[in-house]
Parts: sequence; structure tokens; C-alpha cells
Amino acid sequence: MPEQLTFFPEVTKHVADIKYCRKCDSYKARDRFHMLRHAGDGKHPYCKDCMRSYNEVLNDLKKNNTLPEDHVCPVCNRSEDQIVYNGKSMKSVWRLDHCHESKQFRGWLCITCNQALGMLHDNPETLKRAIAYLQNGSS
Repeated sequence: MPEQLTFFPEVTKHVADIKYCRKCDSYKARDRFHMLRHAGDGKHPYCKDCMRSYNEVLNDLKKNNTLPEDHVCPVCNRSEDQIVYNGKSMKSVWRLDHCHESKQFRGWLCITCNQALGMLHDNPETLKRAIAYLQNGSS
């Protein structure tokens, strides 16, 4: 808890009971967020309503875009048997990739490439700068 808030216990309690949802850009009660063990505050960054909506989009896209047999990730060019994720066996290494704004299906990526693009916020300009950095160093 921020030290300056300890002077106002009524405000501190209120602040501790709310959380910001990155998806809908609003503050909500912490009980409106699912648990997420590896998150810093133990809660998912999206509220339950946004997660429900997000999961509906994913489920619809999965119904209409099946994973091809013998699929190879279009980013890293690896097949399922070549992909190891943190030494863990997983039900599937494939993730449905889609545009979060238009909700359009883009393809099936391996979990690593999907996370990499997500960490770069699916931003082509950021990706271009990352490529330039890798090719040229920090100059």
C-alpha cells in the first residue's frame, strides 16, 4: 500500500478494494476480477465482464477456424514436435491469433510467438524497431 495513503485509513481501505481494468478502462471492485496466481496482485488484469466477452470472441473464432493438421508456426517455422515451452508438456502449443480491435482471425501461432507479438502489443512499428535492433545492435 502506498505510504502516503496510510494517513487516511478510510481512503486506503477503499483503494485496496478496487482495481483498474485495462480492457474497459474503468475501476471496479476487486471481486469483479478472476484470480491469477502469477499476477503481481493475484488478480487478472481484465474484469470478469471483459474476460467473458473476450472468451466469447475466442470461442467463435475457434469454431470457424480449425487448426490444420501438421501445422507449422508461420513466425518461427517450427512444428509441434519442435516446440518446447518452459520444459512443460501442454495440451496444445498452438494459440489462435486474432486482431484485438477488429476481432478478425489471423492464424495459428505457437505459444511463444503469440506471447512475443502480444508483448510487443501487436504493433508492426515496434516489431520493425526490434528487428533493426537485433540486426544492428543498440546503435
